[in-house]
Amino acid sequence: MNTTALDRLREVFRRDKASVCSQFSEWFYTYHADLYVHGVPFDVYVRKVEAIRRELDGAEIVLDVGAGFGVYASLLRILGVPRVVAMDYHGQKARDAATLVRHLGLDGVQVLQGDALALPFRAGRFDAALTLACLSHIREPEAALRNLSLLLKPGGRVWVFEDNNSSYPGYDMTEVWEGAETGGYAEGVPSEKQRSESYIEMRREMIRSRFPDLPADKLQACALGTRGLYSKKIYDAVDEYLRSGELRNPRRHLVCHPESGEYEEYPLNPSLVKRMLRDAGFEPRLRSPHTGPFAGRFRLLKRCIAGIFRLCPGLLPWMSPTFSVLATKR
Repeated sequence: MNTTALDRLREVFRRDKASVCSQFSEWFYTYHADLYVHGVPFDVYVRKVEAIRRELDGAEIVLDVGAGFGVYASLLRILGVPRVVAMDYHGQKARDAATLVRHLGLDGVQVLQGDALALPFRAGRFDAALTLACLSHIREPEAALRNLSLLLKPGGRVWVFEDNNSSYPGYDMTEVWEGAETGGYAEGVPSEKQRSESYIEMRREMIRSRFPDLPADKLQACALGTRGLYSKKIYDAVDEYLRSGELRNPRRHLVCHPESGEYEEYPLNPSLVKRMLRDAGFEPRLRSPHTGPFAGRFRLLKRCIAGIFRLCPGLLPWMSPTFSVLATKR
């Protein structure tokens, strides 16, 4: 373990907001509000990553897809993984992750901005991969998992963690989804989940720029009817509508960013993720999401709950909003 880098990382999360924002973006601070504002102990992160490292079974080089601000990738390196590649779709997150790695003085961590649907690596390069709370934001999650399968060596492992369990009765992102789509956020939706421009308005402007002669009523119908589509898919749907008079859209139950295709959150559950992994060439096993961070308050209760989940993983869809799947490449 690199104790010097670990102490530096721990110190980053003890700072006040002004100090954090002088080195990183404000997004870094708001994204880690659980540590800065809500008092979650930093050691929870350490224990979680240590549990993941054990599950990856001695992996020498690990790809962290949707690495965000690089905290988990840095912890993997600190805890002994020789090489980690941290990649995120968002430029600001990648820049902050690179700043964090430099601040910690870590070698063996490469930070990239990139797309899970166009991974710039040769086949079989990695021993293992992570997708931590990111699969539900990727516009084509099935394709992303197929890409990961190509990059892993035979027997390589991928750890999928999601805090979006649509089968869990207490999980409901409807207000966030509908707020992003229409711009009308319900009271109680946190400010970091609110967008300044609605997706309907964004699609309307995109369609107007491509089809400037479209009458106002048809423009509005197309803006509403292309919900869940993005980029060229929006224009293709409008083209077909103008030819046939019918707007076909099998994704209208979803909400995604009209330009990037990033989901506000794709509704996932353990069974769906396991099916996606099998289709991508993996053998998946459902794991308790509570593996690792047992210390602190109610630790005995947490251990008991985690034990129940390990013995009866079929309970996860109904008893936890989060879940993890460990999958091995066939």
